[in-house]
Amino acid sequence: MPDIEKAPPADEALLRLVGNPLFRRLLDSLSSSIIITDLSGCVLYFSQKAYEMYMLDPADRAEGRKIDELFLSGRDGTLEVLESRKRNQINSVFFNGVEGVARRYPIVDNAGRLIGCLSEALTTTSDSRLDELLNSFMQLKARAASAKNREGLHSFESLIGSSRCMTDLKVMGMRFAKSREPVLLMGESGTGKELMAQAIHMDSARGTGPFISINCAALPSDLVESELFGYVEGSFTGSLKGGRKGLFESAEGGTIFLDEIGEL
Repeated sequence: MPDIEKAPPADEALLRLVGNPLFRRLLDSLSSSIIITDLSGCVLYFSQKAYEMYMLDPADRAEGRKIDELFLSGRDGTLEVLESRKRNQINSVFFNGVEGVARRYPIVDNAGRLIGCLSEALTTTSDSRLDELLNSFMQLKARAASAKNREGLHSFESLIGSSRCMTDLKVMGMRFAKSREPVLLMGESGTGKELMAQAIHMDSARGTGPFISINCAALPSDLVESELFGYVEGSFTGSLKGGRKGLFESAEGGTIFLDEIGEL
């Protein structure tokens, strides 16, 4: 008689977990699809979002079926995780042609034993949620860049000095911060013109935008135009491929501080 290889029994704790109604409702409430399989690749849990996303009738029960019977990518996705014990990110492809951006994670118990695999996915074909997430991500990335740019910038509150002259200077700076007009700061070297420029920027409507500072005295005369206004590819020998945007464009929505502008 030939030997018949039997699939390992599903972990009892994992079966109890996926059978918990509260746990199932929790996963069903997520905007991404969730699929949990045992060590043999048998589906123990298939979320409501997964049924919707892959356009599968709930009457055609997915639970109890092998993952590679449902997905063309089942072997390279879930079964690979069960073999390697490492997470992967291989797009899921359902047999009806629906694709999803999927990430799979090995499930390990408290003793370090592998007991299954969890897959989460967002569809790339019939759902706008991926676009919404990407848009939110870009907004968060822009906010993070803005926050990083604000680190180390001085505000009027952080400028040291309480003399009548300093107080009047701060009041004047706050007034100019409400204007959209260019501001000229004059004074000897080392008197803190850039600190005042930072404070004006932080107190203005552009305070969440970038603060770009450029030392005009350090700009070679033949590079002033390209540094300030940018250039397109091929404008001159040595220009970067794809061109380069200028500092005025980089400061869009914020402030550009032209230090030592008199040297131009």
